[in-house]
Amino acid sequence: MLKKIAIGFVALIGLLLIGGSAYVTYLGYFSDDPFTVMRPPEGAQKPDYAIAFLSGDMGFNAGMGPQIARGFVNDGVPVLGFNSLSWFRHRRTPEDVNAIVQDITRRTMRDFGVEKVVLIGQSFGADALHLGLPAMPRALRKHVAFVGLVVPTDTVFLKASPAEIFNWSPPDLPAAPSARELTWVPGVCIHGETEDHSLCSVMTQPNIAHVALPGGHYLDKDSEAVYRALSNAIAQRARGL
Repeated sequence: MLKKIAIGFVALIGLLLIGGSAYVTYLGYFSDDPFTVMRPPEGAQKPDYAIAFLSGDMGFNAGMGPQIARGFVNDGVPVLGFNSLSWFRHRRTPEDVNAIVQDITRRTMRDFGVEKVVLIGQSFGADALHLGLPAMPRALRKHVAFVGLVVPTDTVFLKASPAEIFNWSPPDLPAAPSARELTWVPGVCIHGETEDHSLCSVMTQPNIAHVALPGGHYLDKDSEAVYRALSNAIAQRARGL
């Protein structure tokens, strides 16, 4: 009997491991291409800007990220999705992050034929975004119309992994120094009303608006509310659109 129980337990663990591996594969963890191009329907009026969306550490195939992006696409705005989980599965340096934020901006302009880009980051992606923006050269900054930070945290991780998701590993950097340098572009910082460890409270510079939404870090999983908050902020504050 004990032998049968042991065999059953091992089989169950095996199934869980297989299922877990399949799920992280679906999330894009093993992908070498972190980009997803989302275009509006044929015949939609072409806007004068596009959005680059840096996902959270669950990637761009699940969660609120792709739902928020779809809201913009349905409004006729093209979106370049960036899967933070796949790109950050290897540990990166701050210099790597500087380079990828610039590459994402240029690629968005090139892929959609626009001169203006709105950069949005969610959670892990928001942390990476504000870390990389201070090093952006002036010639490229003029193409960034707006920055949206959705639930950025007060620390920065340079590797995405299950250990980070469950807070099993220490952060790599404090977030406040780079966040406070974001003074050259209008933006919005969105946080949960009951969220702990939000970065928004230290971003007191006048170019950054603040929006509090119901819930904690996950904002009650209300992607429509996040989309509306971002869309309204872009309409009210973006430069050159």
